Amino acid sequence: MRFLCLHGMGANNKACLTKFPYQCRTALADSRSQIFEMQTAAIRYELGDHHTYEFVEGTVPCPLFPAFRAFLTPGEQYFTYFSIDSVASFQKAINDLDAYAAAEGPFDGIMGFSQGALLAASFIAGKVQRTGQGRAGVPFKCAVFFSGTGPVQYEALGRGDDSGIEYVEGEVIPIPTAHVWGAGDEIWPGRGRELSLSCKADARTVFVHDGGHDIPGARAKREVTGIVHALRRTVYKGANAPF
Repeated sequence: MRFLCLHGMGANNKACLTKFPYQCRTALADSRSQIFEMQTAAIRYELGDHHTYEFVEGTVPCPLFPAFRAFLTPGEQYFTYFSIDSVASFQKAINDLDAYAAAEGPFDGIMGFSQGALLAASFIAGKVQRTGQGRAGVPFKCAVFFSGTGPVQYEALGRGDDSGIEYVEGEVIPIPTAHVWGAGDEIWPGRGRELSLSCKADARTVFVHDGGHDIPGARAKREVTGIVHALRRTVYKGANAPF
């Protein structure tokens, strides 16, 4: 499968989300700056080499996420996909993601961490709502959410103002999904579970690890094994479920 990958706030990836129709504002070749790639390296290795991953970067500058300060350089440039206090900025990120997926696709799946997971979930829910076609209206076969939250109501984004974010209620994401979050998440406590409940019950797979708002790495062998099993189950469902 080919995955579109979205990083968390205060991180970065290889390409810019606004590559279409805009030009990429930064090109970071240093491997230490590829945060989401680094976070998922052990998981992707265990999944095998028959999947490919395209990492796209936000364009809104923001400080380095605190959890990364111990092993990354604060002087580098780090980004987010949208300003957390602006509905209009969120709407633009949704539109940019739609344009990127259309121009660079097709993608089989989408994968996001933290803010990237929120953006992915809101994009999928919005697609379902706008098209009225259920799963057939979603340009992905499956989705993987790490430490996520959301999705956000499409109507709230459509207002184009900052009157407040409204979260979707009910099972609004119809494609197979994998949900991974930490039992000790202090950034978005309980939000991973809320996101899982917004996805179709018989198509979702959940794995809760012992950590916090992060993705277990190679040293956490038990957690990585559990996550890989969850992702393989989701990939299988996505590849074999009829549209």
